[in-house]
Amino acid sequence: MNGQPDRLEINLRQIRIIHLVMLLTIPLYFVTAEMLAPPTARDVRAIRQGIIVMALLFSGVAVVVRKRMLDSAVDILRLKPDDTPALVRWRAAHIVTFALCESVALFGLVLRFLGATTLEGAPFFAVAFVLMLVFRPVAP
Repeated sequence: MNGQPDRLEINLRQIRIIHLVMLLTIPLYFVTAEMLAPPTARDVRAIRQGIIVMALLFSGVAVVVRKRMLDSAVDILRLKPDDTPALVRWRAAHIVTFALCESVALFGLVLRFLGATTLEGAPFFAVAFVLMLVFRPVAP
């Protein structure tokens, strides 16, 4: 090495910044929901069930996408850290995973705007935050 960071290090740093920003937006969604949600709670049981199913589905898709896209890219990057297609797949796996996790928080935000109580919406924010922590970016 000539003292210059390699492409993998640069990409890892960028993905960590994206991860941190997206992780920090989840509490902001919660605060926004609490400040702007309707003051009176409504019965949202029917829609809540659908949103729960969608949140579970998105969480499961995040696990599958991450595993499929990331495993193959990591195997290649361990042998050839400058492999461009593997690096692109590695970045994409992280970004897609983060977006799917973030969408769980957005489901909570929507639910709150529809009139759900804080207790009905809070689990979505919590699950999204935990998923983002679990799926933190690591070097291959």
